[in-house]
Amino acid sequence: MGISEACYFPAAGALLMNYHRNHTRSLANGIHLSGVMVGSGLGGLGGWIADLYDWTFVFELFGLIGIVYAGVLFFLLRDRPAEQITPSPTGAPTETVNLIQALRSLFSRPAFIIALIFWGLLGLASWSFIGWLPAYLSEQFGLSQGRAGLTAMGYIYGGSLVGMIVGGYWADRWSRTHARARIWVGVIGVLLATPAILFAANASVLTLVLVSLVIYGFGRPFPDANMVPILCEIVDRRFLATGVGVLNMFAVFVGGATIYAGGALRDANVGISTVFNCGAAGLVVCAVLLWFVREPAPKPATP
Repeated sequence: MGISEACYFPAAGALLMNYHRNHTRSLANGIHLSGVMVGSGLGGLGGWIADLYDWTFVFELFGLIGIVYAGVLFFLLRDRPAEQITPSPTGAPTETVNLIQALRSLFSRPAFIIALIFWGLLGLASWSFIGWLPAYLSEQFGLSQGRAGLTAMGYIYGGSLVGMIVGGYWADRWSRTHARARIWVGVIGVLLATPAILFAANASVLTLVLVSLVIYGFGRPFPDANMVPILCEIVDRRFLATGVGVLNMFAVFVGGATIYAGGALRDANVGISTVFNCGAAGLVVCAVLLWFVREPAPKPATP
């Protein structure tokens, strides 16, 4: 399952950027990622279905849906028609692309390295919050584990579904008049999510915490909707899918390590509120890093 997702997301992101150019990229990417929000928000239905049926029924049902969907994609999904390329002179070598060449190109660009650090730190801050939020709600407000999980994910991903679309549309519209609009929208989203984490970690009234979760869910996806369009501006377009894959790989490693580190902190009797406060501080650093992502200066024309 992990391998299939690893194959899907980089290719899907690059495919969307091929079809959507100029001022529709962020919205298209946001709509695409909104499917993740819907699936995550409805994830609790798996447990509910397992209560009604045998636990294997959940795997069989969604596995069958995945197979049917793969068939639909196989017959209907197509690459954007290739642009007309001027034939090369006779005997000129055909351009090839390989992994080493792609990695060298990506890591030779400071903007990509900053984006990589930003994406990893964003994953660290986000997973430190989402990963331990159900346990926090259960301990702080006496919710059952099942209700705490559904409450946490439902409010966050409900806000994220709206935020993903709004962040994408806003960035596309603003980019018509401001070259760094996608960066700005991402920074604003991160700064909007930061106080929401702090408030949720320190509020004593459940209703206020739930409002904070919606605000966090709304602002946090702004950089997600714009990250692949931002990559289009800072990397060689030939290596866009590789860049998306490298960013996601790094974020997954960081996210997994964050969950493990959170468990170690819990074993050391460190309060969940402290973990959340550290995550909020990490988001502030993320906003600063994203601001320093710059499109490479154009190369001087050859005389």
